[in-house]
Amino acid sequence: MDEISTMARVKALWRTLAGDPDTLTTPGCSVVDPTEPGLCPDGWIGVVTLGDSAVIEAPPELRSTIEERLVPLHPEADLTDPEVIFPQLGAPAVFLGPAILAYPESTELPEPEDGPAVEVLGTEDSRVIDILESVSAEEELESGIDGASELFAALVDGIPRALAGYQRWPQEVAHMGVVTHTDFRDRGLARAAAEAAIRDALSKGLLPQWRVRQANSASIWLASRLGLVPMGRQLSFLLTGTIGAPTEQQAAPQSTPVEQAVQFSPRRRD
Repeated sequence: MDEISTMARVKALWRTLAGDPDTLTTPGCSVVDPTEPGLCPDGWIGVVTLGDSAVIEAPPELRSTIEERLVPLHPEADLTDPEVIFPQLGAPAVFLGPAILAYPESTELPEPEDGPAVEVLGTEDSRVIDILESVSAEEELESGIDGASELFAALVDGIPRALAGYQRWPQEVAHMGVVTHTDFRDRGLARAAAEAAIRDALSKGLLPQWRVRQANSASIWLASRLGLVPMGRQLSFLLTGTIGAPTEQQAAPQSTPVEQAVQFSPRRRD
């Protein structure tokens, strides 16, 4: 294990995004005001849990309510669980997640496995468009491939059929994304492309980050095969209006495709 542990680097990232140098430094839950780059879009509430620490970003007018209703629930309750949060605050207008945050336990380069050939492509390559046009808009959004500076393409008969890449986030973190052509799934292509992207990130001293919806079992499985370990969770949501009294329990709202996307980027707040 490196001198600076993976969890220390992960907490440094989310501390930077939260804009508070004291948050996530000790066990417990802290509440911070919105800042740049932030944990969630403007006007939303964002929750990130890492080990025994948690941070909640909330609009100033909601801070006292958050401190009264949510903070005391930590650490016994999972503050990224909709069935925990929404009975306390009311049903959201829209929410992103809950998402799992996974990272490599070691920053040593993994041994490459035999598999499909991989080629590096520019983001404007016409062959990239063919893959993206094969998936739905929701799948493309959730893939996290948008914003990558370069793409690693797994090939079938010399033609790119899966893409992986990453955005550079603060604290030398590489936020990973991967997408596979709908007609070429379950062939190990996503794994080959993602492995190449991860190796590239590690070779540059970056820490790969894999963010995936809790419900996306295929992506969770792929992350595990790539040696990435869940270390945190994230939930972001926009409330409908006035917060009422807490309820005993209510069914978690059903996700729509937009709600399922967990690809809010700290580079933009819209």
